[in-house]
Amino acid sequence: MGSAPSIVFLNTGGSSNGMVNHLHIGKLSGMLKRHFSLICLIFITLFYFYEGHQKSRWRENRVIINDVVIYYSYLPATFIKKDPLWNFYEKNEKEYNQKGQYWAFKSPQGGYIPKMSMGKAMMDLPFFLIADWYTQFISNSPRDGFSRPYQYIITWSTLIYSVLGLLLLRGWLRRFFDDKTTGWTLLALALGTNLFFYATHETGMSHPHNFFLLAAALYIFPLWYNKRSFILSVCFGIIIGLLILIRPINILLLFPIVFMHRPKGMGAIPYLQSILSLKQLLISIAAAIIIWTPQLIFWKMQSGNWLYYSYGNESFFWLKPHVFEGLFSFRKGWFIYTPMMLLAILGLIPLYRKNKNSARILLLFLCVFLYVTFSWWCWWYGGSFGARTLIDILPLMAFPLAAGFEWVSRQKKRWILFIAPVFFVYLNNYQSWQYSQGFIHFDSMTYEGYTTIFLKDHTPIGYWEKLITPDYENSQKFGEERNSMPLQ
Repeated sequence: MGSAPSIVFLNTGGSSNGMVNHLHIGKLSGMLKRHFSLICLIFITLFYFYEGHQKSRWRENRVIINDVVIYYSYLPATFIKKDPLWNFYEKNEKEYNQKGQYWAFKSPQGGYIPKMSMGKAMMDLPFFLIADWYTQFISNSPRDGFSRPYQYIITWSTLIYSVLGLLLLRGWLRRFFDDKTTGWTLLALALGTNLFFYATHETGMSHPHNFFLLAAALYIFPLWYNKRSFILSVCFGIIIGLLILIRPINILLLFPIVFMHRPKGMGAIPYLQSILSLKQLLISIAAAIIIWTPQLIFWKMQSGNWLYYSYGNESFFWLKPHVFEGLFSFRKGWFIYTPMMLLAILGLIPLYRKNKNSARILLLFLCVFLYVTFSWWCWWYGGSFGARTLIDILPLMAFPLAAGFEWVSRQKKRWILFIAPVFFVYLNNYQSWQYSQGFIHFDSMTYEGYTTIFLKDHTPIGYWEKLITPDYENSQKFGEERNSMPLQ
């Protein structure tokens, strides 16, 4: 009898501790459910920052190379050479080309003009100034614009714009989908597409910047339309101005940005009229023109014309598009190297059930944008991992991808259906590693080569003989390749 109260006390205490633990677990579970997308974003941010610091080639001074040099070199020309009109270039052109520091073409009027515009350089400017200050007052590195501090800061420019783009994309998606769906979509996009590679490995390219700008435009446009404030009008104008300046065909993005947000029940023409009647539209246009002004002045000073085509003999071949190759070829196919986008395309079906207007707008936009993108003479866009130009439109592709995840979450056997995106994340990360090691060739992949190297951690015997070098010469002249040459 005397031991009974002790037993009751122990049982009670155990139940109490169990209840407390259960409450803690319940609170934790509830927090995870309420803030799942935020937790995903924090994880992505930490992972990106770690991978970028470890995998980007800043230690070897291999960030500001190739196309990155052209986008970036406006900055050292202006702030270090003190020569924004590039007069310095003529005297030492061969030396600069050999060093890979500057690259420009001479206009008929005699002025030197880089092939790419200065939009990305404008976005990199705050980061450049930090590196320039550090180099002058703290570091022993040369103040030439290309030493290690500059290489490192451009890596961080890429990382920060990528993460900010995902942050804004989260805010936009949450207006249409629940938090869990948004979180899964962010993970799929950040880890399962070549955004991951260009944000962390091959940093410095313009695509993560365009990703950020499109995500920002999608987030801000509804606020601009509804609130009609001066600040939002300026911000929206700057964003659109930069988007178009960095890559002129990005003007096509205005179509989905505007019409995907058409209020339900309002016709397309009345909606467009309501936008054109806004006084704030003039503010946005003025802000965009201000962004374009330095470039227009530069072209005028260097070529004698306010507008200048800086790509020389490179052009589009509208009657010879390579859309199928751009999507399915083993050289650069979007669906081959970024198969997560297959799920996004399939997501157009549940998106149509959820939001017919957005699904139609996206489908029409994709048809036009893919046609224009793959009508370029070099439809594979030189050396790259997958279809890098399509990173720019990933914020739009997040919409049908989220609709697909939302549909999957309602199915009884949903965990089975999640096998595909999980595998695609693994495949994207593994192929990113293969590309960084040179196993996946930058421009000469074939079906035979791809299947030989698939998920291999080495290059099998006979692999290199299965690759084919692109016919750049005939493609640039005629819009099609006419000679097939094995990789030398």
